[in-house]
Amino acid sequence: MAKKLKLSNERPGLIDFFFPARCIICREVQNPGVFICPQCARELSVTGSQVSQHGDFFDICYSPFFYEEPLRESFLRYKFRNRPQFSRQFGKWMADCLMAQDKTDFDLITWCPLHWLRKLDRGYDQSYLLAREIGQYITAPVVPTLKKAIARLCLPWKAPRPSGQPICWGPIPSPGTLPASASCWWTTSSPPAPP
Repeated sequence: MAKKLKLSNERPGLIDFFFPARCIICREVQNPGVFICPQCARELSVTGSQVSQHGDFFDICYSPFFYEEPLRESFLRYKFRNRPQFSRQFGKWMADCLMAQDKTDFDLITWCPLHWLRKLDRGYDQSYLLAREIGQYITAPVVPTLKKAIARLCLPWKAPRPSGQPICWGPIPSPGTLPASASCWWTTSSPPAPP
């Protein structure tokens, strides 16, 4: 029986030669395992004292960066241009943000899943990949708790979400009945840019 060649284990230099690591912002070639160059890392707009936000549909949201250029364009490439490998850096930043706030005591991590049609089209669920990366850093299990009810792609382009119809649904408990969890629901949202 022929032995299968595992390039990722037996020939890592060959993979790196043909598919070198690139900065997720400027796309310059980097050393293996490096996802952002030092110059681009310095240009990111850190949330600083505005790291946490409260909202109508969530208790608290932590965001390591403001959603603005050049990170915004990189995140859109991750989400819409087949760059699932970006989840490693984005997930690490999100986990680092939680750890810096001493918010690591979660029973589980969950995410708002893509509808199966959107996942079929895109090839991956970007929220799941972020949740998985966060779970590796803060050692909490990643558990699917929600199911997509409506595919956004079935609605007219840029149409508002239908009133009264849930986009994601799951158990809606009374306060204090579910374990603490981190959720990757709002993957493209963060606090507004500073004035």
